[in-house]
Amino acid sequence: MATLRAVGVEDIPSAPVLVTRTVPVRAPRQAVFDLLTGDPARWGDFCPGFDHSGRWVVQTADHVGSRRRVRAGGLVVEETVLLHEQGSRWAFRVESAPLPLFRALAEDYRLTDTDQGCQLEWSMALWPHFAPALHRPALDAGLKVLASGMAKGLERVTQRA
Repeated sequence: MATLRAVGVEDIPSAPVLVTRTVPVRAPRQAVFDLLTGDPARWGDFCPGFDHSGRWVVQTADHVGSRRRVRAGGLVVEETVLLHEQGSRWAFRVESAPLPLFRALAEDYRLTDTDQGCQLEWSMALWPHFAPALHRPALDAGLKVLASGMAKGLERVTQRA
């Protein structure tokens, strides 16, 4: 496993590559937040590319500093929670991954209420080893597909509950 650089939530806005997608989710904000921040194995229920092997490695009382291990796209990554604002915002950084694809990676999820449920704003911040401009188009396209798929998955899971 390659160890990635430790970045904080305050570093996300100034990342060399920052892509944000906003999607509507026809589900209650708190239900969506609970799925995002709860049992890591549940990501396999709603997020494309994730399986059900996710688990907490370390859990803290206030959630910040908690670590989880998930499998996405067949790769196991370990993540540390940077921010947990109950019901509205959650952020983490990737601590380690099987390949040294990037120097650092962090994600920030923000939820706001809408008349139809909620809105999910998903930002992915990337510190590549080289040429940030080369990474932006792929990350932008990938996050567009992932955000749409995640919104549909969250709607499907919350409607079953």
